[in-house]
Amino acid sequence: MLQLLVENAVKHNIISKDKPLTIRISLYGSDYLAVENNLQKKAATPGHSTGFGLHVLRSHYSILMDKSIRVEENGQVFRVLIPILQTYS
Repeated sequence: MLQLLVENAVKHNIISKDKPLTIRISLYGSDYLAVENNLQKKAATPGHSTGFGLHVLRSHYSILMDKSIRVEENGQVFRVLIPILQTYS
């Protein structure tokens, strides 16, 4: 799932020497893993974004647990919060 989110950031953002893409992976509270990047959207082209990647993530999490992924965007940062799956031994 991390790979899918990193690929999503690369696909949808401008990346250049003058505009580097920064992707951060960190804990968000105690229940979520955050994958976020600086927002540098590519110019929209027909068929460019289908939302399929985030749809797949939501589907997987609906099967695994009752928490859902959260997507946040504030104009400068795009963040996806993934619930941490608890394991018990």
